[in-house]
Amino acid sequence: MLIDVGATADPRPEHLAQFADMGALYAREVLGFSRPKVGLLSIGTEPLKGDKLVRSAHALLAERPDFVGNVEPHQLLIERPADVVVTGGFAGNLTIKALEGGAEATWEALRSAVGGALRYKLGAALLKPALKALAGKLSYDHYNGAPLLGVRGLVMVAHGRSSSRAMEAAVERTYWAAKAEVVDRISTALSPDG
Repeated sequence: MLIDVGATADPRPEHLAQFADMGALYAREVLGFSRPKVGLLSIGTEPLKGDKLVRSAHALLAERPDFVGNVEPHQLLIERPADVVVTGGFAGNLTIKALEGGAEATWEALRSAVGGALRYKLGAALLKPALKALAGKLSYDHYNGAPLLGVRGLVMVAHGRSSSRAMEAAVERTYWAAKAEVVDRISTALSPDG
């Protein structure tokens, strides 16, 4: 889970700490992680890497027992050192759009590559079930619906190009968040005596 992906373009370090609280709660209550690990998106894994915001947020997050440190963007899909990765909305939005563009470019290159010689087409035919399953796993249609956490209500933001299947996924995510009483739990967790 990457939080924030566009809502707060210019956050303060304490906002990123709150994002970690909300994201960990959401990951636990809705996504089913028993002990979600929290990371901070940065340009390097070392604690002193990043801009002033990231370094200041790192100092706050380092006090958390679930904090695993800085996470680089290339680690998000493969290594996944954290279940919840916090960042400002500007960097998060750029990251998610770059990952989406990279995935689309990869699929397009693959389609182009197997469209040539007969042996490539035969190989593609053999791999079709596996590639179709992989495409389903990577499609935003399956994962659509990003929660807008920290507001007094349950809000899911859907991708601007959402298909009917993607909207169905967003509604399903909203249902599970409502069932887990995420809004009340976040409000309690972030209250001064919570």
